[in-house]
Formats: sequence, structure tokens, C-alpha cells
Amino acid sequence: MDLSVSRSFALPPLGERWRVQFRADFFNVFNHTNLGNPDSILQSDTFGQARFGRQGFSSALPSVSPLDERPRRIQFAVRVNF
Repeated sequence: MDLSVSRSFALPPLGERWRVQFRADFFNVFNHTNLGNPDSILQSDTFGQARFGRQGFSSALPSVSPLDERPRRIQFAVRVNF
């Protein structure tokens, strides 16, 4: 789940149309593992098991392959409209 929060303020000393906006964007806000779909091939050894990292980014280290999920990311921004 992603979340975005923003707030705008007027800047009267600079003129009527000047505004500043503060914004915070949160990606994967709950920071939990997103499992892929379970293996649906009946003859497979991993039938019915959900794999980790289906939506993550790949890693060069094979030992961390179950841990390659996308972490929580937070982005802050300040925008001036004139």
C-alpha cells in the first residue's frame, strides 16, 4: 500500500499567487512481505508454496534471494508555485 500526504501554504509576502507545498510519499508503507502467487503445477516439488521476492528487485548475492522484497521507501518534496 502506498500513501501520500501533502500540505499547501500561501506566501502572502511574495504575492497572492505564491504558494509552497510540502509533500511526503510512502511506498510499501506497512513494510510487509508481498508473496507471489502459489505454484499451481501439481507435479512440481513446490506445489502450493508462495515464493518471496516476486515484486522485488534482484540481488547479486544468491544468499539473500528471499530478502529481495522492496523495502519501505519515503520521499519528501518541497514545491514552490508562482
